[in-house]
Amino acid sequence: MRLITIALLCLLLSGCSLFGRKAIPGDGFLVLENQRTGERSAVQYRLPPAGALDPAGLWQLSYIMRDTKTGEAAPIDPALFDFIDSLTGALGLPPQAVVVITSGYRSRATNNSLRRNGGQAAENSYHIRAQAADIKIPGVPGSKVAAMAKQLRRGGVAYYASSDHVHVDVGPVRSWKAN
Repeated sequence: MRLITIALLCLLLSGCSLFGRKAIPGDGFLVLENQRTGERSAVQYRLPPAGALDPAGLWQLSYIMRDTKTGEAAPIDPALFDFIDSLTGALGLPPQAVVVITSGYRSRATNNSLRRNGGQAAENSYHIRAQAADIKIPGVPGSKVAAMAKQLRRGGVAYYASSDHVHVDVGPVRSWKAN
């Protein structure tokens, strides 16, 4: 019983091992869930101690962010994962916080289809370049996520109030009004 109590206390304290790693926000660990497929992956994409990129981890996260309409996956820019990782840390969330991907990589065909059907998709969207994601963080209002993302000044940010999701990308620092 005492061992169980100690283990539970350890999970509540920062710096304890979780998923076989030191639980520090911003250390290259993400839990992503694809909203359309329900798939979830908890991945260490940067390897301790120096933070080198792990190709297997990057691909696992990229697959979660694939174009679900076509099934196409593309290598997502690691800077986008770093942006999302920094964002969850800046929000004070634990490393195991789930980030829901509402849209990740988009093939040109999917992007063009969205545009034809009145969707809010730029012609040269960063989604096509595998440098953007539309996200939600359960339990955190999208407006708060967007405000913090803007403060980080790591790329483009837009808040979509109608669906309470946030667009983040690793293009130039900018923001815009969205529906």
